[in-house]
Amino acid sequence: MTEPGGLPLKVGVISRIRLNIDGISPAERRVSDFVTAHPEQVLDMSLAELAAAAGVSDATALRFARSIGFSGFTEMKMALVADLTTPVEAVFEYVEDGDDPDTIIHKVLAANMSLIRETIESVDAVVFTDAVASISRTQDIIIVGMGSSIGDILSLQNRLLRIGRRASVMTDPYQMAAHASLLNPDWVMIAISRSGAPASVVRAVEAARESGASTVALTCSPTSRVARAADLSLWASTWEIRSELVGSRAGLASLIDAIYVAVALADVEGTVSRQRRVWDALKREP
Repeated sequence: MTEPGGLPLKVGVISRIRLNIDGISPAERRVSDFVTAHPEQVLDMSLAELAAAAGVSDATALRFARSIGFSGFTEMKMALVADLTTPVEAVFEYVEDGDDPDTIIHKVLAANMSLIRETIESVDAVVFTDAVASISRTQDIIIVGMGSSIGDILSLQNRLLRIGRRASVMTDPYQMAAHASLLNPDWVMIAISRSGAPASVVRAVEAARESGASTVALTCSPTSRVARAADLSLWASTWEIRSELVGSRAGLASLIDAIYVAVALADVEGTVSRQRRVWDALKREP
């Protein structure tokens, strides 16, 4: 079940902050930083007290609650109670100076597991099913993106190629625009962008839709321009709450794996046949 903002009702406050961090104003981010750092304290606060603690107006604090998908401050506090019943999922332990390697691996892997659980909660089953059906119906797929998303793009391309999809990759803004303008309804464009912000990726998605191609966005920001531009949008959770933190790719990588498996199973016999041909070809490599 989803609400008007598109996020499933069970997605909590901290997850919503991560998913919407790029879509809120600098003033609202001050509220998000306080809520993230002091969730227990917020439970005992009024709206005015939260605003004062974050150094913003009452209106800004209320706007923040609505920006992340709640009807108001009271509903946000109720969701925060649910967050705090599962603290491992709600509050991430960030790696700090002085942490030894053993501590670091435990913190990072625990955070990744939490992100995967949050991604499961954020994925709309209907949208996922439609995206898989769209990708499964065609052999011609173009995957676009740039920057830190290139690793995810190549990962998806490799998986799709192994099950017989003609998946090409475009990371240059001019190539994206040119190819998008020449697509037709037989094509599917998949845009992968963790921030969902690059203007060139947005333009490519818009041009692909104008050409009649189906478009799917994979992002960590459901309110981003890329997410809004695509026919179908799926998003993964991230731990990029503060700009200086490097976001984890665990949620997005798992989402890509799920798409690959679902597309492969949509045609089991064909997938098995093509996989065998790939394995035979690889065996002949010197």
